[in-house]
Amino acid sequence: PDIGIGVYNFDAGLIFERAMAGGLTQTLEPRAYYLFSEYEDQSLLPLFDTSELNFSFRQLFREDRFSGGDRIGDADQASLAITRRILDAKGKERARASLGQIRYFDDRRVDLSNPIQSWIPRYSPLNQKSALAGELALSFGENWRPNSDVQWNEETEELNEGSFQLRYHRDNDHLFNAAYRYRNLVDSPNFILPAGIDPRIQQTDLSAAWPINQAWKILARWNYDHSNSRNLETFAGVEYSNCC
Repeated sequence: PDIGIGVYNFDAGLIFERAMAGGLTQTLEPRAYYLFSEYEDQSLLPLFDTSELNFSFRQLFREDRFSGGDRIGDADQASLAITRRILDAKGKERARASLGQIRYFDDRRVDLSNPIQSWIPRYSPLNQKSALAGELALSFGENWRPNSDVQWNEETEELNEGSFQLRYHRDNDHLFNAAYRYRNLVDSPNFILPAGIDPRIQQTDLSAAWPINQAWKILARWNYDHSNSRNLETFAGVEYSNCC
C-alpha cells in the first residue's frame, strides 16, 4: 500500500536559573510537547526490524512509539514534564531530577500485526494517560555516576517499572557497573509465561573490566534473576595485550 502519513509536533520549554553557593547553578525546566500523527492501516505491511519501545521518561518526547521503519504509530497526545538540574561552575551537570506524563486524546490503533502474525500491544492502547515517568541522575567526583528511573501507575497505585544503576568510569580500562531492574507484568494479559515462572522481573547485573598491569586485564559479568533464583549470564575472563 502507498502510505503517506502526516506527523506534526509542537515542543515548548522554559529554563529558569538561580545561582547557588559554591559557584553552582540550579535550573527549573518545564516542558510541553504535543504530537499528532494521523492513523493509517498498516496491518498488510510485513514486519522486518520494528518493535514497540519500552516506555520511559525519554519516550515522552519521541515522535514514534515504534523502533525501525516498518510502522508509524498514530498519535494525538500531549506530554507535560518538569526537570530540575544542578550545574557546576564549568556547566557540567551534577544532578538531575525529572517527572512527566503523557495525556492521550485518542486511542492508539496502529500495532505490530502483519500478514504472518497478530500482535498484542505491550501497553494498553485505551489508557487516557501514561504512567508517571521519573528519572534521577547524580554525579560524584569525575568517575562515579548513579542514576535511577521509575514508572508509577496511578490507576493501580503500583510500580510498573524501575531501575537503579551505579557506574564507575575512570577511563576505558577501569570500568565497573552495578544495576538492579524491576518490572511488574502481573496484570498484563499480553505476556503468557510457563507455569512456575514469576512474572515480576527482578534482576541484578554486575560487570567490570579492570587492569592488573600494563599487559593483563580481567573481565567479568554476573546477571542474576532474583524472581526465579537462576543465573541468566555469568562469565569471567582474562585478557592479555602487549600492543600500544
